[in-house]
Amino acid sequence: MCNDKAVLESIPSSERAAEVKALDLVFKDVKLERALGIHWHIESDTFRFCLCLKDQPATRRGILSTVASLYDPLGFVAPFLLMGKRVLQEMCRHGTGWDDPLLSERQPVWERWKNDLANLEKITLPRCYLPPGFGRVVRKELHHFSDASTCGYGQCTYLRQVSEDGSVHCALVMAKSRVAPIKVTTIPRLELAAAVVSVTASNTVKEELSLSDAVEYFWTDSKVVLGYINNEARRFHTFVSNRIQKIHLSSSPQQWRYVSTSDNPADFASRGLSTREILTSSWFKGPLFLWEKEIPPATDVSTEIQIGDPEVKRIQALNTQTQNQLSLSDRLSKFSSWSKTVQAVARLIRRVRHDKSTGHSTVQEREGARCIIIRDLQRQVYPAELKALTEATQLPTQSRLDGASLRTFLYEAAAIVNSRPLTVDNLNDPDSPEPLTPNHLLTMKSTAALPPPGRFIKEDMYARKRWRRVQYLAEQFWSRWRREYICNIATRQRWHTPRRNLKVGDIVMERTEDQPRNEWKLAKVVETVTDKDGLVRKVKIRVGDQKMGKKGQRIGKLSIVDRPVQKLILLLETV
Repeated sequence: MCNDKAVLESIPSSERAAEVKALDLVFKDVKLERALGIHWHIESDTFRFCLCLKDQPATRRGILSTVASLYDPLGFVAPFLLMGKRVLQEMCRHGTGWDDPLLSERQPVWERWKNDLANLEKITLPRCYLPPGFGRVVRKELHHFSDASTCGYGQCTYLRQVSEDGSVHCALVMAKSRVAPIKVTTIPRLELAAAVVSVTASNTVKEELSLSDAVEYFWTDSKVVLGYINNEARRFHTFVSNRIQKIHLSSSPQQWRYVSTSDNPADFASRGLSTREILTSSWFKGPLFLWEKEIPPATDVSTEIQIGDPEVKRIQALNTQTQNQLSLSDRLSKFSSWSKTVQAVARLIRRVRHDKSTGHSTVQEREGARCIIIRDLQRQVYPAELKALTEATQLPTQSRLDGASLRTFLYEAAAIVNSRPLTVDNLNDPDSPEPLTPNHLLTMKSTAALPPPGRFIKEDMYARKRWRRVQYLAEQFWSRWRREYICNIATRQRWHTPRRNLKVGDIVMERTEDQPRNEWKLAKVVETVTDKDGLVRKVKIRVGDQKMGKKGQRIGKLSIVDRPVQKLILLLETV
């Protein structure tokens, strides 16, 4: 489509579109052509608004339909559209239903805006950014204005071009207007949001109009925003910090300038205008100073951030004086496991020795870390004993009793650790001896450790009888050993990872909550039960009696029981 008769006549009729072939080249048949939701008047080469609105009820649904029918992608009438959006936002603020009528106090505002829609037909905008005969352009500038108010915030962009003879022309390129959030927001934050819209519009205009070489200016009437943008030392809260980062990505602080509110056309986009006010304002042409031969120099305004600005993070310096000196063990109490604690101390020792390597700690480093931790604990728990040993004097009587209890507990713990079976070859053979354990090699005896002599509770820790304290500690050690070690003998599987089904001949260990101390209940899988999904969830196991005769032979009979696989731990897979 073209509005120049000479250009159309130069194109052969066979190359013209069907619509152009039937078109009277004096433009008497077709006057308007739709372009981007607005109308292009071909003869005058201007954009116009032609609305054919349906009569909608004054409900939230009807008002939304009416406001949305005004399609203005370039924001030519953004100030006017803001007024309609504000009425719709008021209904949302009061929780009005989709088909509920508009509040009576807002009815005149809505009727006035709705009736003003017809006046949009009086607006005409030249399609070209330059008037005919302007001459060769030697300089292009993009001027972005932003502003905010309690009603809304917005921006407008103007293309300023200078010809080789010094003529100046300005035209509105695009604009945006948005209502302020329902949640109360400070004016500086809204001004900053408008500035972000400005840099976003800058990126769009430069890309769509191929104006990457144009000189850009960003204007705002907020000295607070200018202070934020020019700041290099202060740290802001998240809201401000994120938006300042977006602004710095698309512009430099030197491009931002101050403009008075009276000369800021973005003030119209943030407060709204009627159709008549748009026609009589500087909305389409921009402020007068853009039409001067030279852009006035930047106004010298203070960009210092005021003391007490709520958007600046407060830095508090607290002086504390401690009297209690923390020991190494106190500082290491935050670690969740012994291995992590040893690793941390080993790395600290490496740093003390000025070793900056980042590899894993060696066995020697971890051994040294263990010794340091143990020595620190000894200094806290046994200060009197260490002093006596240092001075070569006799130890206190209480210390000798404690030493005997400690040795007894260590013997009990060693018996638990060393009672794990080493062989399972002859597990279900009635004629075979009991499975070999480290205890057999250490004690050279085949007799199993006796079960605990009774039941022990937490109160035994504070009883006068020290043997009950030792037995309680041994029970706690067995409980943790069974829970933290036995259950992790088999490879740990995630719930969503397929795992191997148990097979006949597998050696397993039965896991029971009431398992006595030092008892390892081993068994062999003799039969599996496969479900429809191909998974084995229940098996039959053959359990051998651990009661032994004088010659180390089993005296009981073998038993076969059903057990779910969750209660079994795979020790040895069948070949």
